[in-house]
Amino acid sequence: SETDSWTLQKSSSLVNENSSTDLIDLSETDISPPTDEKDSNNQSEVRNFARKIAVVPRLNQTNGRLDVLSSTSNPGLIRLFCIRHGERVDFAFGSSWPELAFDKAGNYQRLNLNMPLSLPRRRNPFRDFIGDSPITEIGVSQARLTGEALAANDSLAQYCYSSPAFRCIQTAHYILQGMGIEDRVKIRVEPGLFEFLGWYERGLPTFFNSSDMNINEEEETHLYNIDKNYRPIISLEKLSRDEKYIDYYNRSFKVTQQITDKHKLTGR
Repeated sequence: SETDSWTLQKSSSLVNENSSTDLIDLSETDISPPTDEKDSNNQSEVRNFARKIAVVPRLNQTNGRLDVLSSTSNPGLIRLFCIRHGERVDFAFGSSWPELAFDKAGNYQRLNLNMPLSLPRRRNPFRDFIGDSPITEIGVSQARLTGEALAANDSLAQYCYSSPAFRCIQTAHYILQGMGIEDRVKIRVEPGLFEFLGWYERGLPTFFNSSDMNINEEEETHLYNIDKNYRPIISLEKLSRDEKYIDYYNRSFKVTQQITDKHKLTGR
C-alpha cells in the first residue's frame, strides 16, 4: 500500500576508477527531490524510472537463474543494498495499537495473527512503541524472503548497517536470517540512517540501546546480533531536531559515503 510513496532521490556509482563494471547508465534519468509528498507527477517519474531499469540486463543469466555479478570478478565493485523496513504494526493497526495490546501492567497480548507473537519489554510501552513501532508478521516474512532471494543470487552481506528504529533493526535481522548468516554478521546501528527528522518536532522516539537488543527475557527471547563495538558516524545527540529536507539529503549522503569509503578497499 505504500509503494507509491517510495522516491528515488539520487543514483550514484559505487565503483573504483580503475574497475571495469557493467552498471546501468542513468545519465539520461533526471529525478529531482520531491517538493510535495503527494506530488503525483513525482510518482509517475518513479514508475517510469522503474520501467527503465526493469528492462536493462543488470544480471547474468546462468543455468536458468539470475546470478548477480560478484565482487570477486569485479574487485572494484561495491554492492550496496538499501532496503526499506517491513510492514509496520502502527501502519497496519493504527497508531493507538499499544493501548489495545498492553494491559496496565505493561504486559503484551497478541490481538491479531499479523501482530508480533511477543515483544521485548519497555519501560513505557504505551509511549515507546507508539514512537518506535515493531514490524508485523507479514513484515517479518517480507524481510526473511528478501534475505532468501538475495542468498539465492549469491548476494550475501558482509556488513549490515541499520537505523536505530526498532522496525529497521528487526528487518535487518530477518534479512540476515533469510541469508542464514544472522549469527555471523553483526548489525551496526547507525543513527545517521534514521529517517527525516522534520517529522519529529516534539523529539526523537525512545530507541532501544544495544544492551536491550541482546536481552533474554523469561518466557521470551529477543536476540539481535548487535555490534556493540561499532562507533556511529553520527550519534543520536548530534541529530538536529529542526532538520530541513536538504539537511536530510546531505546527512544521508554523508553517512552512505563514509560507509562505502570504509569498505571500498576490499571491494565489498
